[in-house]
Amino acid sequence: MSILDFILIVLSGGGGTLLITTSKLFKSLRERITLINEKLGYMLSCNQCFGFWMGCISYLLVSYKMYILVYGLILSLVGFIITKKF
Repeated sequence: MSILDFILIVLSGGGGTLLITTSKLFKSLRERITLINEKLGYMLSCNQCFGFWMGCISYLLVSYKMYILVYGLILSLVGFIITKKF
């Protein structure tokens, strides 16, 4: 694994984690899953819990050269940072 692959995994994992755990886009999904299974709903709302699994998914995406999804997740992280800073 190269350093670039590592950076892609970290950034896409962070973006994917924030997208699922905090965005309005996935809020209704998190709420519905919480009604079905409280522990799974908690995992989808916890940055640390979901971040572990998102890291595993990001590793697989980079390993199988699915860069379009990786870059989308990275841009999600960048968008989050921009909205929080400005």
